[in-house]
Amino acid sequence: MASNLRVCWCVCISLLLPAALPAGPAVAVTPREDVAWLEKLPDASLKAIYLHCARVSSQRLLSWDEALHCSVAADTLKRRSFGGDFDALLAWWRQHRDRP
Repeated sequence: MASNLRVCWCVCISLLLPAALPAGPAVAVTPREDVAWLEKLPDASLKAIYLHCARVSSQRLLSWDEALHCSVAADTLKRRSFGGDFDALLAWWRQHRDRP
């Protein structure tokens, strides 16, 4: 079950990233570029992205790009805000998943 949750959260993040990137010609964003962008965000923003990804992925199947963005964001959040502890991230998510 934990691996399924990881995929869901990772997928969700991808929905917010494209909207946050500057408008312009479509350019493929690599996971490394996503990490660099995400690292600049405050913890509250990373958590909001994670929760959004979780909600969206529970309602529909995410595209490959969406799943990649959500995965990168989830890994960044887990490492930075939870010291790499997935169980701590999961516990936090369980407490906050029903918030809008």
